Amino acid sequence: MRSCTRVLPALLLALLALPAAAATPRVSVYALRMDPGAPLKRGVWNSGYGGGAEVSWPIPRSEGLLALTGGAEVSSLLSGVSTVVDTATGVRFEHHTDQLYGRFFLGGELGPHGEGTVQPYVNLALSTIVYGYFDDVNVNAGGHSREVVACQHEVGVGWSAGAGVNLDFRRFGVMGGVRYLRQFGTPQQLGDGAVRIEPAYMQYRIGVTLPFPTEP
Repeated sequence: MRSCTRVLPALLLALLALPAAAATPRVSVYALRMDPGAPLKRGVWNSGYGGGAEVSWPIPRSEGLLALTGGAEVSSLLSGVSTVVDTATGVRFEHHTDQLYGRFFLGGELGPHGEGTVQPYVNLALSTIVYGYFDDVNVNAGGHSREVVACQHEVGVGWSAGAGVNLDFRRFGVMGGVRYLRQFGTPQQLGDGAVRIEPAYMQYRIGVTLPFPTEP
């Protein structure tokens, strides 16, 4: 035990004295799909689709294995247009409905950021979530139109945990992964006909990554 207590500090000092491995930050742009539940709530199928962007910045002296991550994404949980025409009066009603789920997140990532084609990763992040509901009714009668707009916003907090892989081809990469999203203080209803916000989602991502070297 005494020899171990002497060797361990020496090993730590030796690792700190080694030159840091080349680590390249990268930005990811991706498309996503979200399914309610974990992984899917039985009897419910209400997938949301959207996209986002994320930056992964390696932490110095971590040999490119630890990084800070942050980004933003948005997905549509409900989007539709319905049109009704009153044949007796000729009045035309056009109803637009949109329900959005936005997320800003910041956290940490474990995975290589240097050379190598296959770069697996896991991450954990805290997030601020913005829910939006937009209801737009356009009434057209006799060449005159009138628009009625209703919108509602709610803000919440949550966390996420995910895993995936980045295939690095030097100038660009291809990434894919899955994340578990958990949120707190979710609203029960945003508006008439709105989709209920679930406390948990599974998110599936696929996109491209672009490295940006920080050294000349």
